[in-house]
Amino acid sequence: MVDSWLSDIYRIHRRRLHRLIVGLDVEWRPSFNHNIENPVATLQLCVGRRCLIFQLIYATHFPNSLIEFLSDEDFTFVRVGVESDVEKLLDDYDLKVGNVVDLCGLAVDWLGNRDLKNAGLNGLARAVLGLKWSKICESDNVIMDFLAHNPSSITEEFPRNSLVEDDATSETSIASLSVPHVISNI
Repeated sequence: MVDSWLSDIYRIHRRRLHRLIVGLDVEWRPSFNHNIENPVATLQLCVGRRCLIFQLIYATHFPNSLIEFLSDEDFTFVRVGVESDVEKLLDDYDLKVGNVVDLCGLAVDWLGNRDLKNAGLNGLARAVLGLKWSKICESDNVIMDFLAHNPSSITEEFPRNSLVEDDATSETSIASLSVPHVISNI
């Protein structure tokens, strides 16, 4: 499954692999004992509208293709608070992620608004993309299609009626989709 997903990513994005944006998120079971921290259970990766959820906790080994993908310095892995996720991947599984960008820092640099340093994904979406609802999720490829056709005109005209709630990969999807717009304007 991982190799198939990666093959699709390399094939679909072959012309922009040197600047590939990848949304990254990890999840783990909470611990109610402050002396015990559970390891990362899932790794979520999204490139555009293609997402992979890999259950690290059940893996007997990690595919070399995944290890190489994560460590590739040409790819930019993004998320709000991505550094802590990357540190946990390294601590729990010795998985190294090559190039990471925290979306809050990127938004602060781009907009010059220091208040965004501690913003969550929804706050960043409002500030950067002009989105104004409480839960942002990607559905039916609408976000990717919109951004692909309107890379420099992200405004309040974003197709709100096409968005739904409770997408498991919403954070990684929106992160990987919004960053090219921000980076191209810095």
